[in-house]
Amino acid sequence: MKMEPWLEKALVKLSVSPLTTFLIHPCILLVGLSIRFISFLLLGVPPEVSKAFASSGPLNQIFAGNSFELYFAVFFLLTLFVFLNKRSSFSYDGVGTYLPLVSRDLKRITKWQIVQRQILKLVILYSWLILLIVWFFGDSVYDRVLKLTGGHCSNGDLNLTYHQCLRGGPLLVDEEKYYWIGGIKFSGHSLILSCFSICLVMEFSKVYKIYRVNKLNSSTGNFGSGKFLSALMFLVSVLLISWTLLFVITSIYFHTITEKIVGLGCGLIVPYILYFRFDYMFDVLN
Repeated sequence: MKMEPWLEKALVKLSVSPLTTFLIHPCILLVGLSIRFISFLLLGVPPEVSKAFASSGPLNQIFAGNSFELYFAVFFLLTLFVFLNKRSSFSYDGVGTYLPLVSRDLKRITKWQIVQRQILKLVILYSWLILLIVWFFGDSVYDRVLKLTGGHCSNGDLNLTYHQCLRGGPLLVDEEKYYWIGGIKFSGHSLILSCFSICLVMEFSKVYKIYRVNKLNSSTGNFGSGKFLSALMFLVSVLLISWTLLFVITSIYFHTITEKIVGLGCGLIVPYILYFRFDYMFDVLN
């Protein structure tokens, strides 16, 4: 579980640089679009993705197909670290500690308020993603847009969603394969991968700040906070590397420019609300 020093430094740098975290995915998308454009100019055709990185490949199946479950598991562990190690007698507002306490410090949130805020963040995040790509009083928002822009299943059934069509629908005949025709399909990968990645880094930044301030104040913390932090750093790094790689692949190989930009834009909305615009309402370090 020991991490490479450069990887650890990169993760720590991201955790203390919120603006960098927020802008990294738009930059990756720009680079991916440039690579695709240059490839088209030189070869006359868009680049082809290898089977290992295709939608049916193991990387996508494991880390994108189970992204909701993976994010929830690590989010729970990050919340557990905060719950166990945050000290009401320390200030986590800055780089160090600001003792003695002032009147503002006496209004710090309790541990159960921390849990409430974490649950609220999770509900907002998952509700947003579910409405866009899973369910919105029937078809998801993305599926509704896909149909409204002329998309339909090759078997002519207008009631089938995109994924139902690719699975063959409820009346699949032996060896019959359906495919989707037309429509604007906003990138679900751009949405999920950017949204989860940014939120994960921002959550880890809270954990890292608690560990750092506790260490400055010679507090050992609970549950072996040093080893706990190392384990969390390892898990977060594995997810971020996998999700970033998938985002790079999506940026280069899949969807139109509009579909990728809209997908990324939707993915940035919730992180912006939770960790930038209304951070004071959800911050567990207050």
